[in-house]
Amino acid sequence: MQVETRSVDQRTTQHRASKSRAEEFMKRRRRNNIIIALVAICVVAFLIFNIASCAFKSFASATMALNNEDVKKELVVAKENEPYYILLAGLSNYDQSSEAASYLAVLRIDEQNKSFSLMNIPSNIMCTYDQGTQDLLRNAPRYGGEAELVRKAKEQTGIDFAHYLRITEEGLKTLVDDIGGVQVNVEYRLDDPRVGHVVIPPGEQTLSGEQAVAFVSATNYQGGRTQRTANQMEFFFDLINKMTSSEGIGWINDSDVISNAIKTDLSYDTLSALAAMYGQGASFYTALMPGSQYTVNNVVCFSPNSKAWEQMRGRFMNGEDVNTSIDTSGIDKSKLSIVVYNGTGSDGFAAQAAQILQSKGYTVQETGNADSAVYTETLVIYKDTEDEAAAEAIVADLGVGRAVYASVYYNLKTDIQVVVGSDWKPVR
Repeated sequence: MQVETRSVDQRTTQHRASKSRAEEFMKRRRRNNIIIALVAICVVAFLIFNIASCAFKSFASATMALNNEDVKKELVVAKENEPYYILLAGLSNYDQSSEAASYLAVLRIDEQNKSFSLMNIPSNIMCTYDQGTQDLLRNAPRYGGEAELVRKAKEQTGIDFAHYLRITEEGLKTLVDDIGGVQVNVEYRLDDPRVGHVVIPPGEQTLSGEQAVAFVSATNYQGGRTQRTANQMEFFFDLINKMTSSEGIGWINDSDVISNAIKTDLSYDTLSALAAMYGQGASFYTALMPGSQYTVNNVVCFSPNSKAWEQMRGRFMNGEDVNTSIDTSGIDKSKLSIVVYNGTGSDGFAAQAAQILQSKGYTVQETGNADSAVYTETLVIYKDTEDEAAAEAIVADLGVGRAVYASVYYNLKTDIQVVVGSDWKPVR
């Protein structure tokens, strides 16, 4: 197996791959976000609609039933009065041209303290299967069904799952179409050929299922992934508003869309209990497993940052907000060695970022262009773990970006390397 771990200074992260390969990776990431939105919508929908109808209860319990004994054998019994964990999975068809599991996340439930925590698990973590076969986590169902997916997710997270919930990506289209579309405020014209041939003009629009998928997937805006995130949040709340309207309430009591879209071992009574907890103002935290990208035989993979994940996992399992900011006080900015590269196709961004850093007291040794212009987000890569606080301070001073530990995949010649992405807002 050929593993590429060339230096960041030589621009060989996932963004340094060829443009076509990078775009293919981003296309898969866009599909993941369809599943993210759909899982969140269905889970929250059941939390919001604590439907008391006995007829609906019996119907929903039957249609949602997992009926997969192999998966159930991989689950543990939740301890009384203690937090428990649910594995959420978004599945595709198992054909070789698509991902078997395009979305994975762990949902922590603490009924005693009325708290929800959601941790996203990158589906492109490399795993070892039977007979030493190396393949991505998202393809686990091809090796041993959904039970293998549960086993590998447990292996990667170190978390025992008490329950399992999975959903299909086609459900989002069906859901939106069945409720007569969702009205959203489209801030920017949508015309991204990478997500289909859908074109949506700006302004108030009622989206069909196909349009909704494009709306939460497109990234060819000046703000890139940042704008897509804004679109997803806009769509999510507009969908919830539609479902909680008088029209939506009438639909939800008669429709089997949601109950047919998901399969789970969770009982209707458990969902009702979660609905009650949610309605009482339970806290809700979200986070993403920390790590970085690398390539293996032209396949983009995710490597968890073991040290950062160990710390985050501890906070996650304790029910804490894992996104609590790191203390950046006491950072001697003048002693840090920094280079800044432009990872976009727009001129002058590296110089702008460098000027801001210099005005804040940092020393920038070099600016220039990255070898490719496909960075959708600004990365602040730090060489040693003790520089994490410094990297977070730079993110705060720039007002954009994400701190990334170099690990074995980046060979930095300075303490910090900043790569400006398309989420950068030009200085006027």
